[in-house]
Amino acid sequence: FYRMNTKKGNEHLSLSEAAFDILNYGYASSKGSDFNLIKNRYIKDEKGMYDLYYGVSPDQLYEADIIKEISSSDLLNKNGLKNHRFRLLKTIQYNNADTYVISFDQKDNIKESLYTGKLYIDVESLAFVAVDYRRSEKGIQYAKVGNASMRALMKLMGVSVAINSESNFVSYQKLNDKWLLSNVKNNTLLHCKSNRKFYDFPAKIQLDYVVTGIDTANILSFNAKETL
Repeated sequence: FYRMNTKKGNEHLSLSEAAFDILNYGYASSKGSDFNLIKNRYIKDEKGMYDLYYGVSPDQLYEADIIKEISSSDLLNKNGLKNHRFRLLKTIQYNNADTYVISFDQKDNIKESLYTGKLYIDVESLAFVAVDYRRSEKGIQYAKVGNASMRALMKLMGVSVAINSESNFVSYQKLNDKWLLSNVKNNTLLHCKSNRKFYDFPAKIQLDYVVTGIDTANILSFNAKETL
């Protein structure tokens, strides 16, 4: 289940919610996940939102599972490991288990928007227990919204959206000696501006993504008509 809430100050601009199933072929598999939408709704303040839309696509929900999508992670893929500096801080008790705490930040003089934060790794299994990260102040000025085609479209529409800050917390749970996604939290502050439609405001977006149930026995592919 996920809920995305967008606010301007104390005003609610939009709310997006969905219940869904994700078929995950396992962290050792390169096969992508499948998405089956069960129910969703989207409401917004038409006047307050102008021509903007804030929602989540299946691809974005896949990316939230940073370990499953590790090859595309700007933090944990090969380039990400080279571009960040990691330091073992201490060992703590996390969920009643010994856990390494490793801090990280993007290296100096890298002209990209990368990350700072902490990794929590189970001492016994070396599994990721949690990843707490946000965009580093060292590179926040290079942060970009969406892909190149989306930015080109916004430019044609005279719309400017800048990322002022973004933080994420991803946690995993242990089930029968396997570690699986538990929940994801994301908080983003955007600056939205249009000289054509005369708006200029900050939008605060909160995303909560919760795994409400796990089935490891009845693993069947979704019907093609049900898959997004």
